[in-house]
Amino acid sequence: GGGGGLRVPLSESQTREKSRTEKFEIDFPVAATKQTTFPLPSSQLTRSEGFQHSASVESAHKLPVTSVAFHPRKHVVATASDDTTWKLWSIPSGDLILCGEGHDSWVSDVAFNPNGIQLATGSGDGSVKIWDFSAGECIATLTDHTQPVWSCSWHWDGNFVASSSMDHTAKLWDLTPGGPSSA
Repeated sequence: GGGGGLRVPLSESQTREKSRTEKFEIDFPVAATKQTTFPLPSSQLTRSEGFQHSASVESAHKLPVTSVAFHPRKHVVATASDDTTWKLWSIPSGDLILCGEGHDSWVSDVAFNPNGIQLATGSGDGSVKIWDFSAGECIATLTDHTQPVWSCSWHWDGNFVASSSMDHTAKLWDLTPGGPSSA
């Protein structure tokens, strides 16, 4: 597959045509980023095994959700799905912020870079993609796996991504400028 793209969901009152020169907003456009409490009425909370659950996101994806990850600094969660997309959601409201498309098969995992401005995704198409929120697009497609990728994870310094695959390998990807692609 190609690099893929990011889509910001638009309300019906917004135009569906967005300028390609428009910069992606790194500071996610969610009011929930400043909230520290869950403002849901108790009627929307359910109890299970001693925990309270906030309302779930209805119809989050067209197919099963395969992975979730919390943003390291914002009240945002990323989801991956068998529908070949990943999405960013505001929490606790559940509002859709962004949708990423570009994998040719199911997306198995999502992982935020520790700095919060990039997301790694692993897929059944055998690739790991690096999505950059400031660029508003996929900036790297790592394709050395020969089978589906099950998981991906960032090193704490944000310069390396590790991935595991059905091809019986784990790879370490060096994303430093000028660094080798994989080890």
